[in-house]
Amino acid sequence: MRRTRPRHSESGATPAGLVKFHTQHKMILLAHSPRHASHLGKLVAGAGRGNLDELLDEYETEFMAALGTIASRGRHVNTLQHLMGFLKDALSAEEKEEMLRVFEEYRQGWTPLVTPLTLLQHHLGKVKHEWADAQVYLEPYPRDLALRSAVECYVQRAVAQ
Repeated sequence: MRRTRPRHSESGATPAGLVKFHTQHKMILLAHSPRHASHLGKLVAGAGRGNLDELLDEYETEFMAALGTIASRGRHVNTLQHLMGFLKDALSAEEKEEMLRVFEEYRQGWTPLVTPLTLLQHHLGKVKHEWADAQVYLEPYPRDLALRSAVECYVQRAVAQ
């Protein structure tokens, strides 16, 4: 016998709750799949109209598909740059240059993702931007798991000709 889960509306889900959830996950969605992020944004814009359970079912399916897409270095850099936009008035020219250099080092594979994230969080911490601070992208995992701290070492082997 197939078990069915409770309907979303039975669990207390609301259009406002969906908007809040989506807002907190915007940058992580962008990093994984800009296409899904855009589609999900359109779904959320329609929250409050139509059947909430159907909307939430579609949102959940698309959300999981987005997170099932591997976030490339390029998409991570795009997301980091979006978040850096919240600092445009708070950074000196030298700080902007340093941040972009660190982003490029990450894109090239010279540093792990935790490096540009740490620098970005440092500067975001100074400006206290509520929307940016609420982004799950900045800390998607419990810190004690250290999942973003793994440093990969690459050994280049000479190929005998």
